[in-house]
Amino acid sequence: MEIINIVAIALIQGLTEFLPISSSGHLVLLPQLLDWTDQGVGIDVAAHLGSLVAVLLFFASKSRDANNSEFKLKPVKLIADFGPLLRILTPRLKSQKASYFSAYILGLAVATLPVAALGFFFRDFVASDLRTIKVVAYSTIFFGLILGFADRFRGKKTLNDLSLGCLIIIGIAQSFALIPGVSRSGITITAALLLGFSRKAAVSISAILAVPVIGLSAGFELSHFLQIADRRIVFDVILVSGMSCLSAYISLLFLFQLVEKVGMTPFVIYRIVLGGILLLLFVD
Repeated sequence: MEIINIVAIALIQGLTEFLPISSSGHLVLLPQLLDWTDQGVGIDVAAHLGSLVAVLLFFASKSRDANNSEFKLKPVKLIADFGPLLRILTPRLKSQKASYFSAYILGLAVATLPVAALGFFFRDFVASDLRTIKVVAYSTIFFGLILGFADRFRGKKTLNDLSLGCLIIIGIAQSFALIPGVSRSGITITAALLLGFSRKAAVSISAILAVPVIGLSAGFELSHFLQIADRRIVFDVILVSGMSCLSAYISLLFLFQLVEKVGMTPFVIYRIVLGGILLLLFVD
């Protein structure tokens, strides 16, 4: 692929990964609209790894900032829910930080299990039957409207109000993101808002849940990529990772600032307009 194509893919993947507008949907549309050849597994893996590094760096920087108390978490409800299991798995844990960390790891596992299982069994079906402009268009509009509805009924819960039940519901909702155009970020934010979380908390939950999902996805694709690895694309992989990481980090900064001021309305409008254009131009 040409360098300009690779850079475009990296920037779009990074910018849209954490926005509720579907990164997979945009990556499906880009080659079809511009008649580009498929970018290949290596480029996909590199783009997702860049996004993964970005979200880890983002939360690491926020947790060290004394002015960001919402990122200094004390998951009391999760510790209570996982109490018996924590005592079995980590009987020697003494510090509160270790207990907090273990509770969140277990919570991430619970929320990730549904999408991981369905992704494993239906990967080929999704890749062959659902990666179409028609599917992207309808899912973009439909789940955009649901996001707008959820935003109107948001509550004031914070990250510390996360419970096992909330994570199970959000995890099941996250499974719908296997459909191109739904948006993993969008559907998890929607579920969190409907459960009464604030906008900032919903965005934080969505970004945190991205870590295991992106990691599993990239790791699965990496196993295929290593079997067909070509040294000639090493530079492309490094470039894509760096560009995706930078654009994803900027996207996270933009998202947290925007939702506090205007909410989800801009994303809902964007999704409806985009889906409508796709239906008018490309769907009979």
